[in-house]
Amino acid sequence: MERREKKEFHEFMEIFEKRLRLLGVTFDGYSYCPHHPVFTGQCKCRKPKPGMIFDILKKESLVPSECVLIGDKLTDIQAGISANLGMNILLDSERQWKANHKSMYIVDSFHKA
Repeated sequence: MERREKKEFHEFMEIFEKRLRLLGVTFDGYSYCPHHPVFTGQCKCRKPKPGMIFDILKKESLVPSECVLIGDKLTDIQAGISANLGMNILLDSERQWKANHKSMYIVDSFHKA
């Protein structure tokens, strides 16, 4: 991820965090994969691999079955399922996907998550 992209990403996350707080959602932080398979090669944290999720679970002493992942891409959900998270919610406003795992749920808006 280039410097400009990182800056834009962090600016987006600041706005996202503020909006979550307005909804009464507690937000402790976020993680992202700075790697790109074409430029930096494969890594353990790029979804659908669950490495980044495992790192967060360990760092925060979380129980996977008690965690919820909300994602906007199928690779997000695949990573959550691979990490054995209790619930994986896919934001799919076009309803193009069908749930194919017991911990996968699909909603068409963030408010329904």
